[in-house]
This record gives sequence, C-alpha cells and structure tokens, in this order.
Amino acid sequence: FDSPQSDGTIQLKCLFDPYVAKHLEESPINQTQKLLPQNGGHIQLTAKVEDTAQLRWWLLAFGDQVEVVGPEDLRNEISKTLHNGANKYS
Repeated sequence: FDSPQSDGTIQLKCLFDPYVAKHLEESPINQTQKLLPQNGGHIQLTAKVEDTAQLRWWLLAFGDQVEVVGPEDLRNEISKTLHNGANKYS
C-alpha cells in the first residue's frame, strides 16, 4: 500500500478543519510537520512526506475536512477523485 507515486518526497501543504488539526497536533504524521493557524479558523499543515498511494487514501479519508493546497499535481488528483465520487451520488 506504500507504493510510490513519484520519486522521493514531496512538500505537502493542506488546510485542515480545527477538529482534525487537534488530532494532528496530538499524533503528528512525522517530525517535519508544522501546524499554523490561518484566517477563517483553518489550520495549515506542512510536512515533507513520501508520495505514496497510502498518502492519497489518508487525505481522502478526511473528506471535506481537508483541502490539499500543494503540490499542485496532488491537489488536482485529489480534486478529480472527489469530483468523480460526488458525481456518483448526483
């Protein structure tokens, strides 16, 4: 399940709802994780992570409680997956 999706690591940047961010504060994804409060109440997470299928599943599990900001390729992939899923319920 940890199959690489690209070479090496990526700089992940996401906006999380405060409730989810509290969990990430208590259980960081790794030692590079940084959480910064943003206007509007969201919490920005940045971390250097392996680019894997498991990362995508982890992000998708948060549903509408997370917005992937970067990298742009990952943002576009997650957006497409969510749009395709939502269309199945239309």
